[in-house]
Amino acid sequence: MNNPLTTVIRNLIEQKFGRAIRYSSDVDDLCDDIQQTTHKRLSVNTLKRLLGLIDDVTEPRLYTLDIVASYLGCENWDALLKQESGAHSEFGSIDEFQDLAEGDKFTFTYPPDREVTCQYLGSGNQYVVIESKNGKLKTGDTICVDHIIKGYPLLIENVLRSDRSLGPLVLGRFTGITTLNRLSTENDT
Repeated sequence: MNNPLTTVIRNLIEQKFGRAIRYSSDVDDLCDDIQQTTHKRLSVNTLKRLLGLIDDVTEPRLYTLDIVASYLGCENWDALLKQESGAHSEFGSIDEFQDLAEGDKFTFTYPPDREVTCQYLGSGNQYVVIESKNGKLKTGDTICVDHIIKGYPLLIENVLRSDRSLGPLVLGRFTGITTLNRLSTENDT
């Protein structure tokens, strides 16, 4: 259970469930509680994978995440991520990125093989994508982001492409951002 998001979600589930999840019987009981609360059933093995009790490299299906979010009192997974990003200090801003100046660049990656390089536009929370590999974002897109946190999903409030709003986007929905690096600027020597 190396994913910090797994830890946060597990803590939320255990808080709602009312006890720690340590044994198979706990997961069985949790499955029953989720079904009683949401009227939807998740398998024991699905929950074990989600909670990090079974090693697995596959991302859970959005349907599974939506059921968990519903169990936790949210409309869907994206709403849960947004709620938690504002409610917990674990989702705070990255210190080294709090002093970005106009033109500063950084890169981030997320599974399976996505890589994005952005440049800060110098006003508020807007960044332009200067390179994107294997993902939904395209070079020239402007993204509006409040926080970029390694290990957590990237919640993009809006994507602007050719002056057209494409709406919100979540990258690394479950695995989170795997690397985050500030790039040297021309002013660095």
